[in-house]
Amino acid sequence: MKHFLYYILSFLNKYKYSIALFIYFWLIVYFQMRDVWYRGHDLFYVINALSLLFILHIVSKSKLVFIVVFSALFSILITFEAYYGFFFKNGITLGIVIAIMETNVAEAAGAMEGRVLQCIILFCLSFFLIFKSTSELKKMNINVKWSVLILSVYLFVFFPLFIYRRIKVDKRFAAAFKYAPVIWTQTTVTERLPLLYGQIASVIVYLNEKNKSKKYLLQERILLEGVIRNDTVYIPEKIFFVVGESQYRKHLSLYGYDIKTTPFLDSLS
Repeated sequence: MKHFLYYILSFLNKYKYSIALFIYFWLIVYFQMRDVWYRGHDLFYVINALSLLFILHIVSKSKLVFIVVFSALFSILITFEAYYGFFFKNGITLGIVIAIMETNVAEAAGAMEGRVLQCIILFCLSFFLIFKSTSELKKMNINVKWSVLILSVYLFVFFPLFIYRRIKVDKRFAAAFKYAPVIWTQTTVTERLPLLYGQIASVIVYLNEKNKSKKYLLQERILLEGVIRNDTVYIPEKIFFVVGESQYRKHLSLYGYDIKTTPFLDSLS
């Protein structure tokens, strides 16, 4: 019994930063998915957090310069995740990625107003834990090939099988997936693997949709069959098409959201 306790305490001391980082990752996912309606099984999110340590194990075998640069870039991504998780109780969805990519400096500064210090603290905490964790993982005697294998099975075998099963058992999802497989794959990734993978999947879909939009602008405009253009009829020079942005009930302070998003409606209630 004493030998077992000694082994446990020795392991905890040897990998204390990696364990702390895993808890930090899990807390981010927990706050991201706590109040969303599409919340999946907790096991998905535990494995999601754990898988990032396998990535760090692979990177830890590299040269110090690469580890530092990777840790800094990785910390920026994790800071975004932590920011939305801790302050907005939400993960980084495709809509958020589009908003970030399409916004200007003034809007971005407005969104970050009042939370710059918190973001700096989150980045420093992320970088410290990630860099310390890579130092611990570098000393592990486990071959990096095992981490590559486990990650590959997780991302390219297990998760595709999950999507395949979902297509088989959920007719509505199957119909939507058949119409737009890339977007619905990204949606599933965001729902089940929100931390980092959801962010990357959303960026890929955004870039793909942006590329398709550019190609569409270069296409020749052809009227549909049966439609005839009449040049004698008045055609307005400009058409203004106004669309109301979609809203989510749980993000309205009127219905209990802890951030004041609807102060006027709150006063009326």
